[in-house]
Amino acid sequence: MASDVTITWTCNPLEYYVSKDDYSKVVHTVHFTVKAVSTTTDSKGNPLTGEQLGAVEFDKENYSGFIAYDSLTHEQVLAWVQDALGADTVTTIENQVNAIISEKKAKTTILEDKTWS
Repeated sequence: MASDVTITWTCNPLEYYVSKDDYSKVVHTVHFTVKAVSTTTDSKGNPLTGEQLGAVEFDKENYSGFIAYDSLTHEQVLAWVQDALGADTVTTIENQVNAIISEKKAKTTILEDKTWS
């Protein structure tokens, strides 16, 4: 990863069953966004960014270690997502968003709206 890039994982939205067996709000799918932001800017001064979206479905029959929906933290859900994806896939996703920024840095032509006076 380039040193001028910050990568952030966001887990939202969460899909859950309103009621499943003896539990309520049972999360079964987590949607996530992985966003890379560079300190390098475009011609308008906006940071270069790259983004990947995804979702992970979880075992809907295994409730061991169940955590009530209202007690979930972003850190816990992110750990579930990254554990389910595996370290290699996490690295691949982070490399992909980084590559988007690298491609933007390497562009030799720009498409831009012109403000006419």
